Amino acid sequence: GKLSWKIEEKKNSRQIELVHDNIYKDGINGIFTDLKKKLNLPSELYIANMFSLEFDKEGTITDIYSFFYGKDTDGEEQTYLLDYNSNKSDKMTVWLNRDAKCSYDHSMKMEPMFQILRSVNLQKQINQWTNQYQVSQFEILYYGYRSFQTANGIVIVNDENSGNEDKIPDGVAGYEVSLHVPGKDHITPVRYMNKWEKAAVE
Repeated sequence: GKLSWKIEEKKNSRQIELVHDNIYKDGINGIFTDLKKKLNLPSELYIANMFSLEFDKEGTITDIYSFFYGKDTDGEEQTYLLDYNSNKSDKMTVWLNRDAKCSYDHSMKMEPMFQILRSVNLQKQINQWTNQYQVSQFEILYYGYRSFQTANGIVIVNDENSGNEDKIPDGVAGYEVSLHVPGKDHITPVRYMNKWEKAAVE
């Protein structure tokens, strides 16, 4: 019945306030700082599908979605389905222990996403797009390790060719975070690619 569903919902989910709600000031780490207030997150996390974050031109986070997993200190597998919409609530909803294909594939590690976003200036790119196209909503997407046939839009991070798109060869691969404008296909996404480490998929 409805009561048992509510009890199950409360047992298997957490409502966590998003205090660090500005991607410019708090970075991606701020979200996980807030999550750790109520969740004992594993030290090493993997994405089950993707990490998606939307924000406005001021950097205020408006939407988050991700499904990720890892093993806790006891070696037990934990999964987390994260959902947030600022129009609905100031709290993130995290569903615990949902079914997921937990492969622990090296190419799906989350840590490279943190490395990339600590090293890039999102606000500079957003200001450029805002001035050029008068757009106001933006999205970050992370799918782990990816390969691209063309170097168009790719920016290498922490490499001897960092930021120099002219020297990036076609057929490049690495951990990548896409920054794009939703619904505006004519605006080429910026693909920040991490060259710290190679995944065992090449």
